[in-house]
Amino acid sequence: AATLGAFALLPHDSVDYWFGALLEGGDRTGAVNGTTNQAINGMISRIYLPDPLGSLLWLLLAAIMAYVGFRMARRTTLIADDIWPDRPVDAYTLRLAAVAIVGLLSVLLSPVGWIHHLVWMVPVLGALIGDARETPRKWIAAVTWVYFLFPLPWWGAKLLSLEQGLLTKIPGKIVQDAYGLAAVTMVFLLGIWLTRRLTERAIIRADAPRREAEVDTLAL
Repeated sequence: AATLGAFALLPHDSVDYWFGALLEGGDRTGAVNGTTNQAINGMISRIYLPDPLGSLLWLLLAAIMAYVGFRMARRTTLIADDIWPDRPVDAYTLRLAAVAIVGLLSVLLSPVGWIHHLVWMVPVLGALIGDARETPRKWIAAVTWVYFLFPLPWWGAKLLSLEQGLLTKIPGKIVQDAYGLAAVTMVFLLGIWLTRRLTERAIIRADAPRREAEVDTLAL
């Protein structure tokens, strides 16, 4: 609402900022193609595609990510509402997962998403751990935590500086985008894998009394 209001009051300045200064980076936001920018726009910018191809590719990928990501967040929230009466702990976990997805999207979809904006990994870890009763989820959370302890993007930048052709260029680019790629992975992990896992568990728990009643009826 505030952004739209600014457009209404100061249309020229708003256009200059959103479609000029913000996309170009510089002193205000830092270089868009800098290692610290782990947003989709930063990852695309580091490929150094000619304009307007780079901008069009970013807009396309951002639009796809926004559509898929927000749909998963909405679906996760609706499932949390459905299982709330019987599985309140899992419902809380799914709601936290939905919040984490939206938070990660705010970083990935922004023209500039600094590494410290990925503080949204904290609720990601919370959603993965949940009630701490499932070993696979705890292992994934532990690996994710350790992953972000290392300055991987800067390792990628260092690898690129060796200038040994494709031997260092391709791996260097991938490692330089390590945090952004991890954020994308977490959006799908929470929105698909975790949501499906908790939904199936809720269904199994809900069906247990019915199966027990059927067994008792047959016994009679």
